[in-house]
Amino acid sequence: MRALVPLAGHNIAVALTEVKVKDKEASGIYGTALSLPDGKQLWRTKYGDRRAKIGASVQAYPVPTVRGDTLFLSYLGTHALDLSSGAIRWGEAHSPVDGRLRKAYAAPVVSDGVAYYATNKPFKAVEADTGALRWSAKLRSSPAVSEIRITSNRVIARLGGTFTDGGKLRRSSPIGVVAYDKITGRQVWFYPDAEETITDMVIDEKDDLVAFADGVMIIGVRLSTGAPLFESAIQYFRLYGIFEEESGGFAISGNYSKTGPGGTSGGGGLGMFSSGMDLEDLPLDSDRLEHDVIIRGQHHILAYDPELRIIQWSSLFGDAEIDDPEVLRTGLLPGWSGKGRAYFLTIMKEGKGRRSREILSLFGVDPLTSRIVSRLDIPGKKSRFHLDAVRDRIILTSYERKQKRTTYQGYGL
Repeated sequence: MRALVPLAGHNIAVALTEVKVKDKEASGIYGTALSLPDGKQLWRTKYGDRRAKIGASVQAYPVPTVRGDTLFLSYLGTHALDLSSGAIRWGEAHSPVDGRLRKAYAAPVVSDGVAYYATNKPFKAVEADTGALRWSAKLRSSPAVSEIRITSNRVIARLGGTFTDGGKLRRSSPIGVVAYDKITGRQVWFYPDAEETITDMVIDEKDDLVAFADGVMIIGVRLSTGAPLFESAIQYFRLYGIFEEESGGFAISGNYSKTGPGGTSGGGGLGMFSSGMDLEDLPLDSDRLEHDVIIRGQHHILAYDPELRIIQWSSLFGDAEIDDPEVLRTGLLPGWSGKGRAYFLTIMKEGKGRRSREILSLFGVDPLTSRIVSRLDIPGKKSRFHLDAVRDRIILTSYERKQKRTTYQGYGL
């Protein structure tokens, strides 16, 4: 089985399997609907011929989009599947720009009966029911379209960024943001000047704002025109001389030092950075907290006020907070959750060979005080997980070889 897509709202799960038999006509990719209460097969349909192949790293593909009784799949291109019958309503084959990178290109976004998606060359808007083309727009240099957002009259697409291949963080280029007219597909503006990386976008129609961060700046442009609103250097603040008496509940703070994504950039303090601290810290994602823009990196989180154009607060998560210095920090979870906390995830590896295991640690940060206020450790081996944003929880998936079954565990944030 290549992928399993649970659809709780429809009380089914869609399994995608790769079938190889002597009969060439029967070989290929199949989609099968299973009833969630009893596992009974409801329908089975051929999704791709014998030449079609879903990569071994299914996590490189975007999560399918569901709208009504239609499932929009992105494993072999872009296809619309009828959930009641399993029939493929429409679709076209195209390959991801880089199949190694996890979630490096976006699933189709459906709005007002129109599906918007990117192939490895043109960006398209089609009728969601029939696939009839509304408009097509050329993309430069075949970028990975990693985010698609729809506003009242614009389609905003983020190009490239920093992603994980399951082991390391890697950059996908070209990098930038493009805006299309929602009706005609005409390119309204293009921002090509992001350096090194780019985070997801914060979009506010009321403030006419599109905000994001690249490797060195927090950037804001007008949603309507793309005209620049602000560019502010990313600076993190690390406190020194902090003394806490747990029983007394008070703290005395010393001076601080400022750093940018690449290292120290000024300021004074009571000491230098620890020699083991890696200060190369590209921003990974962004979100909105009331009026502030929240930017999270591999080791930092900060709040930026776009009106005052100042960093309100920031916090560095150093090796002092982590038991094992060999930690793989990932960008798989957003930096903000509806519980009123900012989150970041680490994966710590213990042991070697067959005795090795992974411990997922989910840290919660109080945005008002920038202190770590919660920690959830989830042990496992070769863990697979995703964020259930609707229920504000993380779902851990594991396969039990002896029982030959997949189990799911949910942990509340």
